Amino acid sequence: MNNEGESMQLRDALSDLKEIRAQLDRTQEIRGFRSIAVGFSGILTLVGAVIQLNWQSTWSSSLSEFLLIWLFVALISLTVAVVEMCIRGSQCSTQQTWSTHKKLAAQIAPSFLVGAMMTAAVVFSVRAAWMLPGMWALVYSLGLFACTQSLPRQTVWAALYFLIGGTICLAHSFVSRELDAPQLSAWYMVLLFGGGQFLLGWILYWTLERRDG
Repeated sequence: MNNEGESMQLRDALSDLKEIRAQLDRTQEIRGFRSIAVGFSGILTLVGAVIQLNWQSTWSSSLSEFLLIWLFVALISLTVAVVEMCIRGSQCSTQQTWSTHKKLAAQIAPSFLVGAMMTAAVVFSVRAAWMLPGMWALVYSLGLFACTQSLPRQTVWAALYFLIGGTICLAHSFVSRELDAPQLSAWYMVLLFGGGQFLLGWILYWTLERRDG
């Protein structure tokens, strides 16, 4: 009887430890995702907008250029963010750090995949190209909402920024979609992703880096 009781107590203790570990994993903040990479992404958005505005081409003939600029900007931004997280992860060199980074990737990857699929669908329908900036913002907002359990809770404001901004962008671009105004698409990207990334970077700095310093 004593052995059975001790065995049950041991199982209960192990079960409690697993539950505590799961709770810690759910509430663990990913501290390798910092404001530098996010702010750099915002700067790249401004650079991309300047390049697009300088081309001064019509919307119908500039879809390929538009995609080339912004997909390249997205690729560089993603690369910088991944490199920074890997560097910080190697400096910490703990299993928990890599686990939280993998968790973030798993949370945001589905939204990126959906965004890529929707972009590919729009490319085959040039008349729907006006949807791209707002659509990208909405998809990105979903990715941020999915990551709010791993990032500081204040990042929900950045997610809301992209959600509301993307909705407004879709409504405005629908009304003006017949206008020959490629500058609008560049300003959409500046206001949505430039402003949104700077907001996210400020939130990360204020909630993580400021108190660490």
